[in-house]
Amino acid sequence: MISQLTAGTRIREYTLLELLGKSAMGEVWLASDAQGQRVAVKTVAYAAPNYEVLKERFLREAANHQRLQHPAVVPIREFFEYENGLYLVMQYIPGGSLEDRLMKQDGTTIPISEAVSISEQILGALDYAHQQMVIHRDVKPSNILLWEDRAFLADFGISVPMGGKRLTKAQQIVGTRFYMSPEQILRPLSVTHLTDVFSFGCVLYEMLTGRQPFAGEGDTEDTSDYAVQTRQINSVAVPPRQLSPAIPERLEQVVLKALEKEAENRFPGCRAFAQAIHQAMREPELTQLERVAIRNYGSVAATETPRLPPPGPAVRPKPKSVSVFLSPALIVISGIVALVVAVLSQSEETGDVAGMLCGLFAHILLLRLTYKAWAAIQDGKARTTPGRAIGFMFIPVYGLVWCWTALMGLAKDYNSYVDRYRLPTKKRPVGFYGFLTVVQFDLPFALQLLFGPTALGVWFFLDMFLIAPLICNELARAINNLAQIQPEKAYAPASSVLGVE
Repeated sequence: MISQLTAGTRIREYTLLELLGKSAMGEVWLASDAQGQRVAVKTVAYAAPNYEVLKERFLREAANHQRLQHPAVVPIREFFEYENGLYLVMQYIPGGSLEDRLMKQDGTTIPISEAVSISEQILGALDYAHQQMVIHRDVKPSNILLWEDRAFLADFGISVPMGGKRLTKAQQIVGTRFYMSPEQILRPLSVTHLTDVFSFGCVLYEMLTGRQPFAGEGDTEDTSDYAVQTRQINSVAVPPRQLSPAIPERLEQVVLKALEKEAENRFPGCRAFAQAIHQAMREPELTQLERVAIRNYGSVAATETPRLPPPGPAVRPKPKSVSVFLSPALIVISGIVALVVAVLSQSEETGDVAGMLCGLFAHILLLRLTYKAWAAIQDGKARTTPGRAIGFMFIPVYGLVWCWTALMGLAKDYNSYVDRYRLPTKKRPVGFYGFLTVVQFDLPFALQLLFGPTALGVWFFLDMFLIAPLICNELARAINNLAQIQPEKAYAPASSVLGVE
């Protein structure tokens, strides 16, 4: 056992003055150095549970924190191991934490201008940390310190380098309830910097409304860890303006976007988050057209989340029309070439090479039109890159999965797109696309397995003269339907709604 730290204890050149905070892991003390300057000393004692894990985490925090030199990150002087524990010496911020500030408000809101100022400073610090490949993972009011009109980000105790070793064990949740992102609860080993976007969205929501977004309502609301985490994963926060009507409309949309359940639907980073807040304060009210667009993407009722389009240019480019007959004709011609070479060639190997090259040419045309369809839809879940698509084509098991996404998933995305934007075009037959997928991608594997190369050869010519041309024709028609739509009717001005330039 070790002796308890008390006021007056000397730790090297530091004299402890007042206990500022305490947890199972250690304590935070106000102290003075040899020159009489006040500092904050964070400790981890040998008697703390799981000391070795805490020691490694403490040293990592110190290393991550010390290399972050930013005006809104609490500066660290030094860290060291001494007789009775580990010590981290930081600049003392006398104004207290944002948590203290919120407690003094006693349920009332912080002035919007002050909340915006705090947000811009802390989001700047988080963006800087992310550029240094550090994810904070514990953004909350108690880790935001205030001094006059300045805000500081503190406590990188559970931060993690992007791509670095994670001390969190499988299924072990690390973070603070009410502020953890859904992925931090469900997939703690694979969080990205977007978890900090969500957590600060919770902080901003609390500053603007006086309550946490997933705390529940009423004194009878279950506040157990399980209940809170369930709400964070499944429930949608009450739109801030229902709790505080003075909040600008655009700022409400910014907060709700930061609180999106799916990480990819949030802002792409803390810089974009800060820019959106800045723009929202410059133009606080939505236009009537933007309100209509938001209603089309999703109701702002307490039980629903507005489904805004991803940030992008105010008017997205109109997709170009493609020939309905060119790609099918080229595939048929390549099939004829393969057939002629196979009949006239004296060597079976020559015929096989010709068939392989013609088949590759046909699939390049098919992938080209598939990519153009993705580009026209822009935000479909079936989208991927041409490189990944080609790569999957050469991996049999994954290729089969990808092919279902490529065609049947594309049809579903197209239909969802038509519904969402209320476009005057016909939906694509999902079942028919599924049939084409089976015949085009799954059938050759079955034929090869059951009947050998001969049956596969028969399928090859059926594919070249019928199946692949039919798929290309379907894709071209879908692309041309999208190309007939006026861009201003097809796409809402997402950047103006969200304040992203």
